[in-house]
Amino acid sequence: MSALRALSDPRRAEPVTALSLDYTPQLRLSCLPAVVSLERLSSLSLRGCRLVGDAFIKRAVRALRPRLQSLDVSDTAATHDKLVKYLTEAHMPALEKLGAAHLNVGDVHVQVGSQSADWKGPE
Repeated sequence: MSALRALSDPRRAEPVTALSLDYTPQLRLSCLPAVVSLERLSSLSLRGCRLVGDAFIKRAVRALRPRLQSLDVSDTAATHDKLVKYLTEAHMPALEKLGAAHLNVGDVHVQVGSQSADWKGPE
């Protein structure tokens, strides 16, 4: 992950605003500090990173939420119900695009305003 550390080097001429770590098999929670240190990062794709789970995503969102415009966590180890709950509770004013396909499914209860819906995963 030395390439990731190089991206976060403040001496870089151009700031990193979009980062695709798609299908990076060795991406772990220990790599997160390098990701969130990218001060202008507004687009993050973690598609297919099978070791990325709920803790990684929650911490990344917490650090990046004021400026995060695009997030893709499809095909990760994230749990759908935990992700939905956290993302609906997190204030993310800039978020325009969310990719969350093929996640681990559990029981989900989502409430948006006065509307609510229950969904049970596949039996």
